[in-house]
Amino acid sequence: DIITNTWGTTAVAIITGYHDQISFGFSVAISSTGHALVGAYGAKKAYIFARDLTTGVWGTTAVTSIGTGYGGFGRAVAITDSYAIVGAPGAKKASIFKRDSSGTWDSTATITLTSSESEFGYSVAISDNFAMVGCANWDDNGGAEKAYVYALSSGTWSTAPVASITGYTGHSKFGFAVSMTD
Repeated sequence: DIITNTWGTTAVAIITGYHDQISFGFSVAISSTGHALVGAYGAKKAYIFARDLTTGVWGTTAVTSIGTGYGGFGRAVAITDSYAIVGAPGAKKASIFKRDSSGTWDSTATITLTSSESEFGYSVAISDNFAMVGCANWDDNGGAEKAYVYALSSGTWSTAPVASITGYTGHSKFGFAVSMTD
């Protein structure tokens, strides 16, 4: 219960009506400001749901639908109070969205990996100053699995990584999942 700060086992919202959105709910993230981001990578979309901060009740209709048409868009999602990131490993992309003062979510950056690593965007994480994109290299080219870090500077997201974290080669699954905080 968000009001009393206790955990319970009763569902506060059951979201239905998205059965035609292939893989709806495959990835889910929740922000502290009452937004839930739900990926539907088979439909190449992600949906944002809002919670009433006064009553704690979640809305069961998406306040917005974001989609890019990129392969696998919605496979991985992460959200903060102001930013959302959605991975599209089929296109080797990650898209960042910003919530403006009216509550509208707008695309603010698309990060594309041009090197040979496959599955860039397989996992994503975001904070108010940094974004991380995992690259779980599933192919047999022997490429290293990695996680790339991108920075927000003067309101603009870098499209080139400010750091890359290299794992092991040979299907170690490094980059399969990422997480971060400021």
